[in-house]
Amino acid sequence: MIHRITVLSVIFSSFTGLAHAESPEKHNNRFLVDFTLSHHQSALVLSQCFSQIGSWWPSDHTWSGDASNMEIDLREGGLFRELVEGKWVTHLTVKAVDLPASVELYGGLGPLSGMGATGPMTINFSDDELNVRYLVTAEPMTDLSGIDPAVQQVMRMQFQSLIDYCD
Repeated sequence: MIHRITVLSVIFSSFTGLAHAESPEKHNNRFLVDFTLSHHQSALVLSQCFSQIGSWWPSDHTWSGDASNMEIDLREGGLFRELVEGKWVTHLTVKAVDLPASVELYGGLGPLSGMGATGPMTINFSDDELNVRYLVTAEPMTDLSGIDPAVQQVMRMQFQSLIDYCD
C-alpha cells in the first residue's frame, strides 16, 4: 500500500511539475457579464417580446446593419442567427428553454466569436426584472482583459432595447 501511494505521488508530482514548468504566461481569458434590469411587464410578456429579436435588437449591433435580419428559434437546439449577404450566420445556440422563466444560450456574440471567445448565457425573466448572465471564456493564450466593461455596457444597452420595445 505504501509503495503504491509513493509511486502515485511521484507520478502526480512529475506531471504537475511538468505542467507548471511549461505553462504559458497567464492571461485574463474570461470574464462574467451579470446584470439585472427593471421593467413593467410580466415574465410571460417579456419572454414573448424576446422571441421577436429582429424587432428590438439594435441594428447598429448587427453584422448586416439591419436587425430585421435577426431571428431566434426558442427551442432546444434552435439558433440565434442573422442573415448576412444571403447567408445565415449563427451567433448563439439555444441550449434550454423554460419559458416564461428562462432561456439558456451558448456561443460568442459579435466580435467575441472572432476572438474564439464563447460561453453560456442565461436570461432569466421574472415579473419586473430581467437578469442576464454571460460567462465568456477563450483559450488560455487569448487575452480578454479590458474588453469586459465594453461587453457589459453593450449588452445592457441591447437588453434595455428589449425592455423599451416591450414596455
